[in-house]
Amino acid sequence: MNLGIYVKSLSDEQQIKLAVEVVETGIDNNKIDDASIFFDSVGFTPFFFSCGLFNSTEMWNFSGKMITFSLDCLKFIKDIVNDIEVYYCYGYEKDKNTLRLLDLTQSGVNIISKTKEDSKEYYRLTGKKCVGCLEDDSLLNIIG
Repeated sequence: MNLGIYVKSLSDEQQIKLAVEVVETGIDNNKIDDASIFFDSVGFTPFFFSCGLFNSTEMWNFSGKMITFSLDCLKFIKDIVNDIEVYYCYGYEKDKNTLRLLDLTQSGVNIISKTKEDSKEYYRLTGKKCVGCLEDDSLLNIIG
């Protein structure tokens, strides 16, 4: 599997920690052939990366499974016409814009909730179920 993870900033420790764990586990278990982390802005991060780090402007050449944690990043991914299977992790953003969420997740996006409460909230807002919950399973298992 070719895995991409798109974050706004490399200094977001919560998202980067999850990204590093997914990549490390996937490589160790031979589930990931290649991994890339895309970002909009650089910043200090205490983590070691065993994959490539690329500015989001380089995403035009990516194909595979792409995970993101923000609606801004999701919009950018959806505007790319490559063969990308998109996963949006719901529950990581502090500011929730329901109309934008409804617009961007209407089609072609798999939703993964951070918590069971987030899963219930997403279903209440959209009438759609999440493909998985991070409280119940690992991100790598959910995306296959």
